[in-house]
Amino acid sequence: MDTTLPIIVRYCGRDALLTAFSWGFILTMAAPFTITGLAAITH
Repeated sequence: MDTTLPIIVRYCGRDALLTAFSWGFILTMAAPFTITGLAAITH
């Protein structure tokens, strides 16, 4: 899901894994709605 996840785990430790994965998932799910909303505002 996230190509930087191994780097985050390497430098931040396994404790940051769940937080990084959760934020990555949330941002991935929010992106289409945000882009659609911003496109609707500009037209």
